[in-house]
Amino acid sequence: MLHEGEASWEEEELLEEVSRGLIAREEQLFSRGLSSEDEEQLQKDFNSLKKQLCLVVENIFTSSSSRQLDTLRSAVVSIQQQEAQDQRWAGRPDDRRPTWRPLKCVSSHNALLQSIVDSRLREAAEDESSGGGELSSAVKRQVYRMGRRVEDDLLLVVRTVQDCYPSEMDILNICARLYHQWFSAQLMEIVASGLNVDDCSYVLFMVNHHYPDSLLKHTELHGKMNSSCVSSLLLQDHLQQLEDQYLSYKEVKTCGQLDTQTLTAAALTGIM
Repeated sequence: MLHEGEASWEEEELLEEVSRGLIAREEQLFSRGLSSEDEEQLQKDFNSLKKQLCLVVENIFTSSSSRQLDTLRSAVVSIQQQEAQDQRWAGRPDDRRPTWRPLKCVSSHNALLQSIVDSRLREAAEDESSGGGELSSAVKRQVYRMGRRVEDDLLLVVRTVQDCYPSEMDILNICARLYHQWFSAQLMEIVASGLNVDDCSYVLFMVNHHYPDSLLKHTELHGKMNSSCVSSLLLQDHLQQLEDQYLSYKEVKTCGQLDTQTLTAAALTGIM
């Protein structure tokens, strides 16, 4: 357990115990009055705890051992403890509450999670070794890899990460919304850059079929995510633009085939 004046803890000590001990020190020291040294040390200890919590959350998608998952679970409990303590001090005048309050651990957790999602999807989009090598264009491979990362990571959340969080934190829907928003934004950039008809067809397949009918309806994901978090990947105007482009190409191709058939028939008639 952390003791007054200490800024470190034993590796095996659960983060929630460290968090609970810091809150107890905070209550004790503020009830009897703080010296400037006490306050400075306590602030350092809270900052150390917050950094440690961030380090644990940074490994949220790579934690697999029971020890790592226990550490994540303990970190989540600590985050909840600190959020509750923030509420306890809420509304107090600045001169009657700790300078580090509110600690905003939940907000920091969610911001860090967004950064992690951005990094993982960006990495997947750029990593040529992560699959889709048989696809015929860079756009197709990029879209495939992003879709695959979304599916793999959401399944990981369902299978392991979700059990480390209380239901009220709704970690699956938080992750689903973050992944959906990033994937959607990247697809809109791809569409805006202009696509040939082959790439256009593949993006339409991902948006209209694979993402809603295969990925979101995976047996382990279906019915577990709010529809508001995972709506259409493209805004209606972007989707309409793609569909119009594809239909226009099909129309031109069909007309070309008909013209060729007409010319061939006319030529044969002339011969006969």
